[in-house]
Order: sequence, then C-alpha cells, then structure tokens
Amino acid sequence: MKKILTFALALVMLLSLNACVAKKIAEAIVPTAAPTEVPTPEPTEVPTPEPTEEPTPTPEPTPKPLEAADLIGIWSLTSIRYGDSTLSPSDFGMEMYLEFREDGTVHAIQNTYGEYDEDTSTFTIEDGVLKINGEPAITYDAEADTLSFSLDENGTQAEMILIRTPDAVLPTPPPEAAPDDLAAQIVGTWDLSYAIVNNSKIPKDLLGETSMTFVFNEDGSASMSNQTQTIDQGLTWKVESAASIGLYAYNVQKIYEMSYDPDAKVLSLYEESSDVTLAFEKIN
Repeated sequence: MKKILTFALALVMLLSLNACVAKKIAEAIVPTAAPTEVPTPEPTEVPTPEPTEEPTPTPEPTPKPLEAADLIGIWSLTSIRYGDSTLSPSDFGMEMYLEFREDGTVHAIQNTYGEYDEDTSTFTIEDGVLKINGEPAITYDAEADTLSFSLDENGTQAEMILIRTPDAVLPTPPPEAAPDDLAAQIVGTWDLSYAIVNNSKIPKDLLGETSMTFVFNEDGSASMSNQTQTIDQGLTWKVESAASIGLYAYNVQKIYEMSYDPDAKVLSLYEESSDVTLAFEKIN
C-alpha cells in the first residue's frame, strides 16, 4: 500500500513536472511578442500670427466757419414746413426774398397776393452764428446751403426755407398814386371777393353766408352793409395816403383803414382782432 501511494505521488509529481516542462517548451517555441513602441510625435510648430496694423482713422474735416461773404446775394423762399407737411409759397400767394448786402445790411421783401412789404435790417456773424439786428433769428445750413427761420402763428410753428437764387428778379412796390388819382379809383361799390386767413386765400364761395359791401361816394359819404344790416348814416371816407383810405364815423372816429393795390385793383381791410384780411373788388 505504501508503495502504491509512493508511486501515485511520484506520478503526480511527474505529471506536474511534465506540465511545467511543457509550458517552458511552449514558451520557448512561441516567442513572447515584443511591446510595440509608439513613436513620439514631432512637436508641431505653431506659426506666430503676423501683427495686424490698425487703420489710422481719417479725421473729420473741420467745417469752415461762416463768414459774411458766404451770404452775400439774394435768397428766395422755396418751401414752408408746416407740421408734417412741406408746402410751396405759391400755395399762399406768397413770395419772399432776403438780399444780403456787402454793407452789412439785409433787405427783406415780401409780396402776398399783391400786398407788398419790405424792411431793412443789419446782419453780423458772431462765432459763426448769423444774427439779424443782434439776434440769432436765422439759421444757416452749410451742407445744404440753405437759410431757415421759424414763425409762430397762433401757436403753430412754420419753418421757412430759403435757397440761394443769384438770378432772382426782386419784386418792386406798386407805384404810389396821387391822392386825387386814388380818390377817383376808389369811388364806387366794392364787394367782398376773398379772405386771407393764416396766409391762405379763401374765395368768397367758401366763406358761407359772410358778405360785406362798401359804397364810396364822390362827395365823401359812404355806406357799409353785411349779411345782417346796412349802415348808411354818418359814414364818411377820405384818402389817408398814396395807397390807403380811412372810413370814419361822422368825420371824427376812424372805423377802418383800408389799403389799395392798384395792380390787383383790390381794396384790403385787415381785422387785427381775428388776424384776417378781407379783400374787396370793385363791381361798379
């Protein structure tokens, strides 16, 4: 029994030895794969960006200061900005001119439906600002080469735009008639033809029932009638100037002064309280 156990143990040991030998033989026959060597990448050189040169900003040109010589000449009204609208002076029967003169004066001329008006002021340039009679009333736009000023009519702003018009022909005032000549032209019946309200001409047919008629007699008496009454007692008239007449009550109190335009043959009455001008034309 003991020999059998010894033999079995020897057999186990032999088998174990054989297994080790077989493993070593197998390892000797099949070589162990050598570890793969990963090549180290060459360092990539990142190019240095070229410095960018910032463009030098172009300086804004300095505007040339306004000088008196820039204004010399004739400027005419070309448009009227009224709220969101731009209107033409012809819509109001108006023309207006400013003439800047080398002697430092500015001559203003306005002609509205034959009513001629003119005025002369002085102008100066102070620190590039245009001033009329010492006040900055008119603005000069160098880029547009325009003049502008604002008027406030009954709380509504209107901007007047003028452009340079060197070839403009300035209107001239109507010739003054001698008093006797004017009296001869006034004698007769004058009927309301139109009204001027806020510089707009409104024909008689748009005035509703409004009517007014004057009769000027050769002996100096007068009468006046409207849609409700006629006054023919105590009214007199006389020539006040070469282009105006006065209407009086009993030769004492002046009721109206009326201007006469011999070119348009229109007699005008200005109602200051309502800022309305009534225009009359002779019917006989």
